[in-house]
Amino acid sequence: MPSAETFTGTAVPAETHYAEMACRPLDAEQCALLVVDVQEKLLPPIWEKDRLVRNVQLLTRLAGILKIPALVTVQYAKGLGNTVPEIASLLPGTSPIDKLTFSCFGSDVFCSSLKRLPGQRTTVLLCGMETHICVMQTALELCAKAIWCTWLPTPSAPEPNSTGASVSTACAPPEPFFRPPR
Repeated sequence: MPSAETFTGTAVPAETHYAEMACRPLDAEQCALLVVDVQEKLLPPIWEKDRLVRNVQLLTRLAGILKIPALVTVQYAKGLGNTVPEIASLLPGTSPIDKLTFSCFGSDVFCSSLKRLPGQRTTVLLCGMETHICVMQTALELCAKAIWCTWLPTPSAPEPNSTGASVSTACAPPEPFFRPPR
């Protein structure tokens, strides 16, 4: 398991009240974008898949404009394919990090890549597919490590169930997701 000391930024001081932090504007110099598992073979059953891809493209372009470094992960690329071309083409200098665990923190390559990001990155802007699995597991670990996590809304679940609620809406925490450090 990768070490807990994986991020170049400073942890949020325990005495900082989370409501105060939630009211602060994001600072591009402290942010990193993480695009989780937007892959070719995962995309077909996703409800509103075109909207998902457009939203991730928008976030990726914005990160480029604001000079926010981006990390991209893929879940078992050999079986599930690569990052969809519409996203990969916007990140020509970024190689996807292949992982075999739901949380990105299960990958040593991810942990070392996150640690090597330039500057004082204390906030991860999180988006991707299968929010009820890989995105949420990663968000929970970010919060456990006292790293500020903003979960960017992207539709990313199979078609809504019979109740009309999508799986990601039913299982995912509200945006932005944050649990105060202990």
